[in-house]
Amino acid sequence: LLSPLPKVMASKDALELSTEFPDVHLVNEYAELSELIYGNSKQDPNLPFDWELEFYEDRVSTGNVMVISSFELKQIGIIFAGSDGVNDWLDDMDITQEPFGPKFDPINKHAWVHSGFNNVLFFKRAYEKKNMFDRIESTVYDILDRDNGDDYEVFLSGHSLGAALSVLLGAGLAHNHPDRQFTVINFGCPRVGSKKFKRWSNSLENLGVWRFVFHKDVVARLPSSWTLFYHTGHTIQLEESSDKGAQAYYLHGGDKELNFAGVPSDWDGGKSADNHYMSNYLNYLQTYSMNDTELYYVSNFEEKEVTDSLDDVHVKKESLTEKVITFFRTVKKTMQ
Repeated sequence: LLSPLPKVMASKDALELSTEFPDVHLVNEYAELSELIYGNSKQDPNLPFDWELEFYEDRVSTGNVMVISSFELKQIGIIFAGSDGVNDWLDDMDITQEPFGPKFDPINKHAWVHSGFNNVLFFKRAYEKKNMFDRIESTVYDILDRDNGDDYEVFLSGHSLGAALSVLLGAGLAHNHPDRQFTVINFGCPRVGSKKFKRWSNSLENLGVWRFVFHKDVVARLPSSWTLFYHTGHTIQLEESSDKGAQAYYLHGGDKELNFAGVPSDWDGGKSADNHYMSNYLNYLQTYSMNDTELYYVSNFEEKEVTDSLDDVHVKKESLTEKVITFFRTVKKTMQ
């Protein structure tokens, strides 16, 4: 059935979106898996010892995807391969959009996304009973049923095109299964959809999206902002310089009401194809983040510099937890 566009949530309500920063070791694990899928296969998945292969597809045009599970970790991982190099990726880049979901039965007819990304998940060949989205969704819930996986966490990851697919799949699964949390951790993700898709996906209370961007990675800045494509979820900017380190930007564009800063105004400038390789992300996490989490990893969102207009005194930064507590206390008092 066609899904009506829900009322866009206000900034304060968007705090229901996952804002618990993923542990650096968890991010490194999914970075390793996102690198691994470029070279493994169904016959030789080469997975770490605590993972089991549940589903694997290899398509020449769109790369590999695998669903893996770990009874020990209580996790299901959905990992997409992408395009490690960017020359062909840039040549094939287009800016057409279509409603999110299957062509004749979209998940949300108002939320438009990149046509090419959407087709990878939802196009069904004549000989296929299910599209890729449905095949993955069925696999995930077969695992949960088999393992009595009420306590399982579901993570989605990938690099480049794979990162884009992880966002779309995550949004679709979160919409279909509002009683379960889905967390996306990806690397070098392009913009995937329209402003309405951004608002709709950001409003899904059971979806958390963490997009890691290494320095001037060109793909993370495509399609260009003037093409009316937007990023979903939070941006984690990774810089090697000690004066910047790693920085987290709330829902990419920030939030005035919550005093969270958006990415800098020059964020789209100075794009680099060399920065896109998945090896850059792994090297950063393992060389910098794992050794100095205070500087090269994140635990708080960047905040705007705010000055008290009466006393001209700089307002001290509040932690996200303090800000949430203060907000709900205010709401409670207002309702009394």
